[in-house]
Amino acid sequence: MFTYANPEAHPVGIGDLVQVRLQGRRQSGLVVGLPAAPPAGLDPSRLLAIEAVVQSAAVDPEWRTLIEAV
Repeated sequence: MFTYANPEAHPVGIGDLVQVRLQGRRQSGLVVGLPAAPPAGLDPSRLLAIEAVVQSAAVDPEWRTLIEAV
């Protein structure tokens, strides 16, 4: 699991399919959580931002539960 900044320009929700940078390359990702603050020890200024929302609510909450279990 990775943590990205959620800019106001691209508000996201759990289950959204997004575009992010991972090791310099644009990748698709699935939003699985929206923590109020970054994990302890993680410098918020170093977080990369979500670049785009590809599809809102791409994964139904019931499927998300199954995905998390796997």
